[in-house]
Amino acid sequence: MPLPSSKNDTDSFCKMAFAFIGSDLPSSGLVALPVKLRFGFERFGVLTAIIGIVCQSAFAAPLDVYRGENRLIVMSFPQGAAVENVNTMFVLNRDKIEERHLKIVDVSKVAQRISTAVRLTPEQTDAVRRQLRLTAGETNPTFVLIGKDGGEAARSFDTLDLEKWFAFIDEMPMRRAEILEQKQASDPEKK
Repeated sequence: MPLPSSKNDTDSFCKMAFAFIGSDLPSSGLVALPVKLRFGFERFGVLTAIIGIVCQSAFAAPLDVYRGENRLIVMSFPQGAAVENVNTMFVLNRDKIEERHLKIVDVSKVAQRISTAVRLTPEQTDAVRRQLRLTAGETNPTFVLIGKDGGEAARSFDTLDLEKWFAFIDEMPMRRAEILEQKQASDPEKK
């Protein structure tokens, strides 16, 4: 069986592979666990490991690649919404955004319009919209702050007060540890 080359191929491959080894398709991330084969014995198999590696990406959420490394501002704009002010705000605050390990992700149903935003495939955009419960009929811009732990930390509608979100981020335990680490790195005598 050839390895999958697309999302649909991956889904089909995973379903067939798990049917072959006699196991149910997992609902989320894969772990190499003993699998009871149809032949009635349990073992860790190379086949299970290969299936796990190939199928892992099929079940992972698109934003999981940023977990532990970046905070995210996920935004969605309705059809016709003006985004020039938001775009300008991100450009003017680039240093503060980078300092807080923030990535900007535009999941608007219309074409992505934020120049500094991470680009997602249409399938990834749909998955993030489902994950964050963003509807196709939204009438106002929506902004969602995702922490480094992958959890939703804040949500705002209509406008984004970036300075307020910077202050909120700076109070988070992980960010406070980063600030302390930065201070210690810049002043070696206080270590």
